[in-house]
Amino acid sequence: RQMCIRDSMARYHAGTPHAMEPHVFGIAERCYRYMRAHKRDQSIVVSGDSGAGKTESCKYMMRYLCTVAG
Repeated sequence: RQMCIRDSMARYHAGTPHAMEPHVFGIAERCYRYMRAHKRDQSIVVSGDSGAGKTESCKYMMRYLCTVAG
């Protein structure tokens, strides 16, 4: 499973996030690219109903950002 997650991260980082299927890695990649290109801080707002997976989504985005930023 861990390798599958790393493969997905690599695809979103190397590819074109807006051309790929919607995924939290795509959102994180777009924010990361904007931050790097414009040298400005970024925020990601995660909202939804209780139990919708907000905490897990945030964990995946943070893991993604830490991985691609090195």
